[in-house]
Amino acid sequence: IVSTIFNDTPTLEDASRFISVKYPSAAATFVGARLHYLVDRAQLMVRNAILETGRFPHLAGNPGAFYEAGLIALKIALIDENLYERGIDLVSYTDQMRKSFFGAIAQAMKTLQYYDEDGDGSIDSDEYAVRGSIPIRRY
Repeated sequence: IVSTIFNDTPTLEDASRFISVKYPSAAATFVGARLHYLVDRAQLMVRNAILETGRFPHLAGNPGAFYEAGLIALKIALIDENLYERGIDLVSYTDQMRKSFFGAIAQAMKTLQYYDEDGDGSIDSDEYAVRGSIPIRRY
């Protein structure tokens, strides 16, 4: 097994679909560069959160494990665009989203079945073990 390209999450299609379902009146304004910028911000949040754990995203065995974290990152990025549920306390909602995001990252890191820790392009026997992370209860 060799290191792979990390499939960034969320994808443009995921973001477009989420916005059109959740915020149909604003969906027409999220096209082209504005949608790309939004998705890039969400993808960078996921990638940087993985890097904070001391691992490299492209060496993770299952990039799909971070799908939930990608959707939460998209919701956080949409807050900056003033798209969120009305009638809520924005500060507590943002705090809840950030805790959920880091919890999803921690859970995804726990579920990885293998990780090419030394980056040599092959999975050694000691790299098959499920790696621990920050306990999910912390979030």
